[in-house]
Amino acid sequence: MRFFIIVLFSAFSLAAQANLNLKWLAPEPENQAIKQLLESSEVLQTSIDLINNNWQLEDDILLRIGGEEDPYHDPETSTIYFSYYFADEIAQRFIAANPNADLAAQQSFVISGVVHTLFHEYAHVLVDYLNLPVLGREEDAADSFASYVLITMMEDGPRLLKDGADLFYLESLDPEPFASVMLSDSHSLPIQRFYMSLCHLYASDEKAYQYLITEHDFDEEWVNTCFMDYDIIISSWQVLLAQEET
Repeated sequence: MRFFIIVLFSAFSLAAQANLNLKWLAPEPENQAIKQLLESSEVLQTSIDLINNNWQLEDDILLRIGGEEDPYHDPETSTIYFSYYFADEIAQRFIAANPNADLAAQQSFVISGVVHTLFHEYAHVLVDYLNLPVLGREEDAADSFASYVLITMMEDGPRLLKDGADLFYLESLDPEPFASVMLSDSHSLPIQRFYMSLCHLYASDEKAYQYLITEHDFDEEWVNTCFMDYDIIISSWQVLLAQEET
């Protein structure tokens, strides 16, 4: 009986502290399969648990999955918006590039893209609620936070980061990758985000990801820059988040 009370109290405490709350909207018929995939994903739930176990804010944050909005964080409503259409778009990009891949590979890639995007959007939450200083563009900082979390805090995070990088690459294949509206966007170009994510991945484990050098014909200067950039993002996020804990 005593064991049960302890477990129940612990579970209640975690629930009381959790501040990223998930809300599923009803899907359109064409989005039903994507909703089922996301809803049943242990990787997505693990990512949400990681956030709730590591960062406690003054207000609850709503993760609203459904609707038609592209992923974004709205500080006015304390909400991260995430549509089924975005997840379905990830699947369609993967299928177009890998027509012979099986369903499991496709679903895994979708979850990776969703999780990478979730950590990117949660970086905006932390910057807003904790008043974190950002030198440079906040969108680049959000990408670096996703790399930081996936590399240092999730067991299967490096694979998710590699998939996230590959998603950026697939986005760069759109018919007009350098349209003027994209050049004025707050995000870096998809191909830049692809290379930067690979840079973080390679620098995190040079031996394991040595194949990236030859696969993408990276030169020595790029490699040296990668190590410097990686050290900067890891140490910067560690310092910023440690300061908030004290």
